[in-house]
Amino acid sequence: MLRDTDAVARRRWDWRGLVLALALGAAAVAAVRLAGPPIYDGNGYFNIRFAEWIRDHGISRTFPWFQETIHRTTYANFNLLYHLFLIPFTFGNLLTGAQVAGIVGGALAVGAFFLAVRALKAPVPLIWTVLVLAAAPDLLYRLTFTRALVLGLALTWLALAAILTERVRTAAVLGFLFP
Repeated sequence: MLRDTDAVARRRWDWRGLVLALALGAAAVAAVRLAGPPIYDGNGYFNIRFAEWIRDHGISRTFPWFQETIHRTTYANFNLLYHLFLIPFTFGNLLTGAQVAGIVGGALAVGAFFLAVRALKAPVPLIWTVLVLAAAPDLLYRLTFTRALVLGLALTWLALAAILTERVRTAAVLGFLFP
């Protein structure tokens, strides 16, 4: 009887590792993000400001500021899902919202890395998550950006795990969301 209980316990999802990975990711990203100015990456202010634009005016098929560029007839918001992700952070001060969005996005990316390592059945996935944050300071720095890159990394790690574990439908959905 104990063996059946042990098997059920092993199959049951353990949220503790994911919660620890998210907390660790949030703490690491916040330590870097809050040490500098509110926005220090190239597109951060544009992204948070454009999310505010979408919040106030809805999704636009045109971008008036591109009228003097080569994109005036072919505009597409290729970061639309990221801009939609940023909308909750546009209420109040945009600079503070960009900082919080960077922390949340970085924590989600770290959580996605943990889930990918766990799906690949690596031993002690939380240790691998700590190691990647400790051994790759450039990655940690980039996880603090207010850019679509951060959620793109999260989707990439999840898609890679889905491909390597032959979860074709999951990989297809993540591949659809990526662009």
